[in-house]
Amino acid sequence: MSLRPRQVNFQDTWRHVQLTANEIVSVKPVTNRNWSDCFSDIYSLCVSYPDCHLEQLYNSTCDLLIDHVTRLRRKLLQVEGQHLPQVYTDSWENYREGARYLNILYSYFNREFHNQNNLSTCDPSDIQPNSSVHLMEIYQLAMKLWKVEMVDHVISLVVQATLAEFNKECNWVVEMCWHIAPLTMSLVEIESEKSSPLQLYEDTLEAPLLSLFSAHCKQYSSQLLEQDDYSNYLLQAGAKLDEMRGVFSTSGVHPSTQAKLAAVCEEHLIRDHLGYLCSGVNTIMKNEVKSDLGNLCRLLCCVKGALHPLLTAFEEHVKSKGMAAVVDCLDRKQGDAGVNFVTTVVSMHAHYVNMVVEVFNGHCSFQCALDRACRMFVNMKQAPLLHSKAPFILSRYCDHAFRKGIRSTCDRDGNWINDATTVFKFIDDKDLFLKCYSKALAKRLIHRLSRSTEAEEDMILRLRRTCGCQYVCRLQRMLLDISLSDDDIMDKFATYLKSTDSKLDVSFSALVLQSGSWPLAAANPCIPMATELVIPLQMFEQFYKRQFSGKGLTWIMAASSGELRMTYLDKPYTVCAPAHHMSILLAFNSSLCHSISFLLEHTNLEEMELMKTIQLLLDNKLLLVNEENCVCVGDLTSSSQLVLNTNYSNKRTRFKVTSFDGHDAIQEVEQTQMQSGVDVDRKLILQAAVVRVMKGRRVLQHSALVQECVVTRCLHCLHCSLGPVWL
Repeated sequence: MSLRPRQVNFQDTWRHVQLTANEIVSVKPVTNRNWSDCFSDIYSLCVSYPDCHLEQLYNSTCDLLIDHVTRLRRKLLQVEGQHLPQVYTDSWENYREGARYLNILYSYFNREFHNQNNLSTCDPSDIQPNSSVHLMEIYQLAMKLWKVEMVDHVISLVVQATLAEFNKECNWVVEMCWHIAPLTMSLVEIESEKSSPLQLYEDTLEAPLLSLFSAHCKQYSSQLLEQDDYSNYLLQAGAKLDEMRGVFSTSGVHPSTQAKLAAVCEEHLIRDHLGYLCSGVNTIMKNEVKSDLGNLCRLLCCVKGALHPLLTAFEEHVKSKGMAAVVDCLDRKQGDAGVNFVTTVVSMHAHYVNMVVEVFNGHCSFQCALDRACRMFVNMKQAPLLHSKAPFILSRYCDHAFRKGIRSTCDRDGNWINDATTVFKFIDDKDLFLKCYSKALAKRLIHRLSRSTEAEEDMILRLRRTCGCQYVCRLQRMLLDISLSDDDIMDKFATYLKSTDSKLDVSFSALVLQSGSWPLAAANPCIPMATELVIPLQMFEQFYKRQFSGKGLTWIMAASSGELRMTYLDKPYTVCAPAHHMSILLAFNSSLCHSISFLLEHTNLEEMELMKTIQLLLDNKLLLVNEENCVCVGDLTSSSQLVLNTNYSNKRTRFKVTSFDGHDAIQEVEQTQMQSGVDVDRKLILQAAVVRVMKGRRVLQHSALVQECVVTRCLHCLHCSLGPVWL
């Protein structure tokens, strides 16, 4: 083969090229020699001189392809209707294969035209086959001619025959999806180079396919409705949707059509019958028919906005069940320290969490509905103007668990903290809970009543994860104070006593607490204490001032306690009592009888406080009144005589001085005081928010001011601890 340009007779050379091209486009065997000779002839026609035969070669090839497609079309029109789709598919496969080989044979021709005419910038759909202004590559030309000479004439007949044939079969959808794949491929590939390659496919095949499938789904849904079985409809409709999605994804249906077919199926099986589907929601929700609920959820999830009735029914069902259980708990006496309440809430929450996971497939909307319902019945109020009892009950539950321990009913490991955290998550008055919890924590830490410091730290960590660092900052400081007092300060105090050769007559331990972190009553600057107890306090103050210069101490005697050993009875007793009680009892070391005026002078207590303390000791029968006409403290005077009970007896050798006042009445008073304090704190927060917003904005309308203040307060209440110190 010579590469030099030469004069070529087009007609003679084309005759040879035409024979080989006809065999190639008809997918007939071609020898290597004929292929090479034909390739050389095409090259010669492209580079011939003085005249180049490119356009003649292009036009002649176009006529050859037109004749070939015309013969195929005439042959196709002679075929009967039921065989027409298969014959069309076979003709297309052969034609496409031949066009690819012909394009390879014309590779030099295609490259030459790319260089001269910049074919890549042209849209093949805008080029006429016989035009010499804009020429196409041979494969593009073949696809264009197939559309013009074949598709435009016979495609409607082919599609009609295809859909009519498969509509007769029982499982026609599955069969049709597999058999229309070649037809789909031909319609898409014909215009693959076009700016909208799916236009022909959508107009000729997809539209009638969707119409036929729509009629099938409509008929199927009508048949299910005629059976008048709600559960069966949910089951069969869901199975049909799953089946169709599986068929569409694995068959030859074009990806763009898969979503449209699924939408048609959802339209007739779900959207058209939303009223019927929602009519049975309340019944199956009330009976908790999990299979029907799961099937209904899967159906409604397919339609945007259709899930709302099921979500509402689920939320109302959980709320009604929870409120009934909580009311039953609140009507009972809370002698179980809130265990029954917490156990009920946690059991309800665990049951419906499992339901959300198993039935509703963990759908986030149902999880949110469950949280809203739990928040409603946990914060249920017995009267509109009253606070919810949940913060008090949960605080009492935690206090009881830290003191005595509780085994969780929902945790095999007995970790009750998980239960408490679950309930805490739904409490709205978290500031009120913090007030109750911090007060109970202070008592446990000061009086060494907690079973585990690690558990206390774990609980605070859970609260921190839920509400943020600022919420638990005081609680963490309380734990830090106890740790420093036990591990650092008292060790240094013992070293100080050794260095000064001092010795205490009593066992003494002090806790140094930061002011503002502990929910304790205001301290009295003077020390109303017996002489025996004043000496250790004075020595500790000397040590502390020397160790920490610039820091002062204020003793909180109301939170102090100690142990006294009574050796004047038949058997030794150990009594645990607050510091004020100890001061009065220690006064009887010098005499078995004292007047009230002497006790006032000896203890430095206020008269009212002294009378309350004496009443408690009289109630516990540690002291007796030496006057027959004195029945209560109100009958006592400053000259009244108190006598130590030398005949005292108790079943226990170690006991506490306890109050005989009604415990429930005391709790009610404390709760009322805490609620009042929280209301005051909230008013201060709102005032602070108003001031903060107005300082920043200067001028603001009333409605906008209210809205911004509410947002500001919500942000702070969610993540911060509320109270005067924080402000």
